[in-house]
Amino acid sequence: MIEASFSPFHLLPALLARDSSFAASIGSQPLVRSSALELVDEGSTGLLDRHLVWHRLYYPDIPNLIDLRNEVESLERGRVERPSALFLLNLLYDLALDVPSAQLTSHRTLQPAVRALLFHTGQQVLFSLSRTNWTVLALVLASQYRPLVFTSSQTAAAPAVKSVTCSLLAKQVCVELGYDTAAARLTEALHRFGTDDEVLRKPMFQCLHWIRLSIAHETISNSLMQRAFEFQHADASAQEAVEALVLAMVLGRMPVELILPHSTNYGQMQVLHMLTELSDSWRDLRRLGQIINAHEAFINQEQAAIQNALEAQYCSPEMGYAVMHLAAADLRLQHNVRLSMPLMRYLLTSELMMQGVKGCALFFAVMNGAHSASHHLPIQADQAMGVSNDIIHQLTAHTEDDPDRPCHRKFLEQYGRTRIDELELDLANFVTAADTLTLNGIPFVAPLHQWTTRMLYTCKDITEQQAARLKGWGGLHDRIDIQTILFLQLARSLEAMSATAGTAAAMSQGCILTATAKLIKSLHGILMGFKMTVTMMQKRSPGAGTGVGFSGSRSGKTSVVPATTTSVEVVGGTGASAEKGAESVSEDLFAHWENWPQFDPADFSDLFGDVFDAQAQEEL
Repeated sequence: MIEASFSPFHLLPALLARDSSFAASIGSQPLVRSSALELVDEGSTGLLDRHLVWHRLYYPDIPNLIDLRNEVESLERGRVERPSALFLLNLLYDLALDVPSAQLTSHRTLQPAVRALLFHTGQQVLFSLSRTNWTVLALVLASQYRPLVFTSSQTAAAPAVKSVTCSLLAKQVCVELGYDTAAARLTEALHRFGTDDEVLRKPMFQCLHWIRLSIAHETISNSLMQRAFEFQHADASAQEAVEALVLAMVLGRMPVELILPHSTNYGQMQVLHMLTELSDSWRDLRRLGQIINAHEAFINQEQAAIQNALEAQYCSPEMGYAVMHLAAADLRLQHNVRLSMPLMRYLLTSELMMQGVKGCALFFAVMNGAHSASHHLPIQADQAMGVSNDIIHQLTAHTEDDPDRPCHRKFLEQYGRTRIDELELDLANFVTAADTLTLNGIPFVAPLHQWTTRMLYTCKDITEQQAARLKGWGGLHDRIDIQTILFLQLARSLEAMSATAGTAAAMSQGCILTATAKLIKSLHGILMGFKMTVTMMQKRSPGAGTGVGFSGSRSGKTSVVPATTTSVEVVGGTGASAEKGAESVSEDLFAHWENWPQFDPADFSDLFGDVFDAQAQEEL
């Protein structure tokens, strides 16, 4: 569970492995006598194709479904075995049928048969692994949207959420097809005068997939201590691909549909390089600050570059707004998400592809203050897990106006003051996208694996910060009510992103959106429980749990932690309503904070012993 404490991509599978309801009814799919061509006619295929508009925004090489259907039909007439094309067709049918659109209501009866076909054609692809572009695209889409596609038992479902199999197989096929050398071909074509745009498209798509899979490979790796220079050597071909696509964008040769996926990849690669610099500079607070500022500058420059690229080509206002909103949200999230493990000179690259530069730098600053100036060696996980109480003591030992306060505390004051507000903004950006963005009348559908893991981890990050405030300062952040509202809105937005996510059988069938929403609701219940605890403490000791933060602390000193609540009844209601919220998830294993993966589980018994005793008496 150590990886789950600091990796978004390990957190979700680790939690689902302990939830007996997840994928409880999953099993081998029944044989379907009909083929996909018989199940879905050409007219319905055209309708389904129009509902893949959001999937194409992230994966622009998704083919037109009618064209793909005709190709499959032609292959079948010629008795040519091409399981990858049939698997891709079934997969795209399934993705389209799951889009929450009223236009598809009468077609959803097709989904059980389509999913059965998807499972069986997937088995063919898994064991034949034909070297085709369709195989790469199908495996990439499956890893992002249907990670359980090859799964036939509940025990395999949770590990499958990490999408290890699909990503590794796709990368293997990419190497055999020469995707790893596409950057050189693209760069040469860009420098050759008069190169036709169509000639550029193939190496551009190959570069996109190669970068994406290179990042995914490191993200899902189980190696916890890979040296930074080893990763830099391994990712050289991916970096070349990034540079080739940047050149295409600068020259105005990048098609508008490639802008968002390129921006996502570019941002993730930039995070890797920033994290490497952080790991080499962990003793130098000045350098850590420079890296934070440099990454913020990169975000602003990339947003401007995206805007310029959109203006240089024809792009509908609807698509332009969607691309800018999603690119900005993605870039900010990469900057903000917190890292809870030390990197030092060892960079946990396999766990940090989506981690935030700023959060990582803040953690280094904390560890900087927890170790002597002579400590230059890498800090191991067990050492990091043992310093939380020391950190709280250090942060409460000085006031903000104390001229003798240590440098690492000044660093946290400068860069950490708005931390939790930035995490809130990340959640709000996603909720806004989910609730307001449409393309051609189709509601927003996010890349499932990428965004569910990020959003869950961000919610856990906010909850951890509230737990630390409760343990160290006896209060909660003054935006606790906003956070609880955001958690519920986020859970509902995730469930609304799939036509099947809100059904009674969704959890038992292994719906990732439903499972993630359930876990976020558990975190909501935990926050409500924290509020109830503070409410009871205030009733027993008026003035307790208030005035903590930059404006003061329990000892009358100023704290580096942002201000806590002065009242828990602002939005969330009274202590009674908080108690009701906590009771609503009382049967949920993850409604109890101690059951979440943590380095140093928070024990509030010393701080609020009298409150817990009072609660026990009331229960009796």
